[in-house]
Amino acid sequence: MTETLDAPAANRQIEGSAAAFGTLTPRVRVNNYCQIARKTGSVSKTQEVVNKAGVASEYQHQLKKATMELARDMERAHWQGTKIAGATASAGRGSGGVFFWVSTNRESMSNITGADVAGTCSAAGGASAMTLAVGGGAGSASGDHYLLTGGTGAGQYRVQTGAAAGDVITMTEAWDVVPDGTTTYIHYTVPIALSESVLNDGIQAAKDAGGAPNAIYVSGKQKRAVSGFAQGIRRVSESGKKLTNSIDVYDSDFGAMAIKYDRWTPAGTAAIIDESKFNTAFLRPVVAEELAKVGSSRDFMVESEFTLESLSENASAIVAGAAL
Repeated sequence: MTETLDAPAANRQIEGSAAAFGTLTPRVRVNNYCQIARKTGSVSKTQEVVNKAGVASEYQHQLKKATMELARDMERAHWQGTKIAGATASAGRGSGGVFFWVSTNRESMSNITGADVAGTCSAAGGASAMTLAVGGGAGSASGDHYLLTGGTGAGQYRVQTGAAAGDVITMTEAWDVVPDGTTTYIHYTVPIALSESVLNDGIQAAKDAGGAPNAIYVSGKQKRAVSGFAQGIRRVSESGKKLTNSIDVYDSDFGAMAIKYDRWTPAGTAAIIDESKFNTAFLRPVVAEELAKVGSSRDFMVESEFTLESLSENASAIVAGAAL
């Protein structure tokens, strides 16, 4: 449940006056859907007993590998997952990720073509294509950034590759959920390098909204950009011949922020997060189990049902549109 405090006012009352009662603002219930994630594998009995290179048990090795892959899928969903209600034959339930939830504080590291506009799925049906709003293709170019902000596929972040074909653009990575006529998006053009000024704009936005962000999540490119903020300051250990050229804690005007590298943070972005406002909630924990035998093999399934809890999205901020 979330609620908003009234804006501060000049609260001066007349001595002896009667109290007046206004309408109370109800609380808002925030919800997300539990997403089922699953990995499976099958190892033949022959493969299990023959002499193998590097592993004692092929079954145990594949089970461990599948569990690691499941964890990576869950982490990716925590960033770019989109909220899907239905468990249909074509799409299971989806858990909305950080880029789905954080909507109040979106700061730009580039020029923005305008407010959210209507987008439609490419008529060609391409898994990585999207038709921009009427006339939108004329103002797009290879390297432009797009954040889906509402409707089908909200929360996904992609980069354009190549010139537009009319109003149809193609992305460097296929959509997890293909946008359609209900989708809105922000089009970031002329990407620029991440700077302290832009990063602090995001931190300030979250602080002004009442948040207490404590960590900045970035991909490899942006981690290097943050480390470059102190370009003129380097520490060299003469005894160990060690050059230190990284920033793991950024002491901003609004408090210290841990700089955390996460390979699944969308490239070209920086997520300024109040970690106390996000949690992983499990309806069913990660469980690995061997399935019934149907032949000369051992079959297994690793499965979990989870969601991302967003307790107060305006306590965090997203800065987007950085040069890659």
